[in-house]
Amino acid sequence: MMLWIITGYFIVGMLFGVYFALTGYARIDSKAASVSVLVRLMWLPAAVVLWPVLLQRLVQAKSQAEEVVK
Repeated sequence: MMLWIITGYFIVGMLFGVYFALTGYARIDSKAASVSVLVRLMWLPAAVVLWPVLLQRLVQAKSQAEEVVK
């Protein structure tokens, strides 16, 4: 059972990590928009492991952006 939980965590982490490395990073930090592809690939392992924290930051950034628009 524990193996299934860990496997699921890393599968979701890989999916989120790819999304984060492609586009999600720019929503958290606009200054990071100019980084190279190599740097984004280096972020991938950390994004896989820390996906719950990064997902929370993405949600917060989205809500802050919506408040600015209002």
